[in-house]
Amino acid sequence: MSADDRLDANNEWYTMIAEARRQLEELKNSLSISEFLYGYYELILNYIDGLAPYGIKWLKAFQAMLQYEAWRHKAMRSVKESSNMNLILVLGIEMRNALVKLLRQLERIYPQNSFEVITLQLLRAECLYQLGHTGEVIEALDKAIEAGCDHPLVYFALGFNIYRQALQDYVEVEPTTQRAIITDRKAFEGLCERAIGAFRSGISAAGTEPMDAQLHFWIGIVYETLGRHSEAKREYERTIEIAPELSKEVEQRLKHIQRAEIQSGRHTEVTQTERPTEPQEISKLERLGRITDEEVSKMGDLLGKIDTLSEFLKSSEGTGEN
Repeated sequence: MSADDRLDANNEWYTMIAEARRQLEELKNSLSISEFLYGYYELILNYIDGLAPYGIKWLKAFQAMLQYEAWRHKAMRSVKESSNMNLILVLGIEMRNALVKLLRQLERIYPQNSFEVITLQLLRAECLYQLGHTGEVIEALDKAIEAGCDHPLVYFALGFNIYRQALQDYVEVEPTTQRAIITDRKAFEGLCERAIGAFRSGISAAGTEPMDAQLHFWIGIVYETLGRHSEAKREYERTIEIAPELSKEVEQRLKHIQRAEIQSGRHTEVTQTERPTEPQEISKLERLGRITDEEVSKMGDLLGKIDTLSEFLKSSEGTGEN
């Protein structure tokens, strides 16, 4: 490659990188994507930037993902205000088709080094997450970590999806009593322990970073699901030591533990002042007895998560048609 060719490649690269960063900032500022998703995309872009100036194919794939994300947010914002089932289903199918197309494009790109492997697997993980393919998300994140991706956001995503898979695969709601039943205790606990391990891997050496609070919080959630309340309480307490602004969320979880202990006979009485005024969602969780996949989705609101495509389509079932 001549000096002029290298100069042209460099110019094209920096122009595209600048445009990708502009698109990402626009997603954050105009469409209000979550801090988690912004950080996840920024991480991918940083890996791509390490491929300068010859990672054009990865940069183009990333820009395609950002374009899809912008379109998805606008579409979700519109259809959530609509009760037209036909419109919802058409847009849902279009979203699914766009994600499948993106995945096929990624499959045609062959990584040549660890940075490219990480970029590929992180992009795949996001597409697969939106499609609701939890097991494949876990595989993609594992491959990114094996290739050297050592970042708390990735460990958080891994732990979250492993826990999610445990709930999806091994928890059912008994139709008569509406209580959650674990269908395979050993397999369920194994996945939960693995989720805890993933979350712990993301905690910083100092243990005082903002993301550490989220990781401790979710470790507490998993311990609570397993009925290991003392360990859950320790994790929740650590959460508010790092991030006092999460005290409201922690207080809700501690009250949930208290109610569970009362129901199991560990406490014989509770005063009226100790009983919180419970919203409808908490009452529903009490009937189920354990944390459900629905709660995992709602707890994700702590990070401003938007429903995945599969969750969105599921929540649209039964919507009347105009």
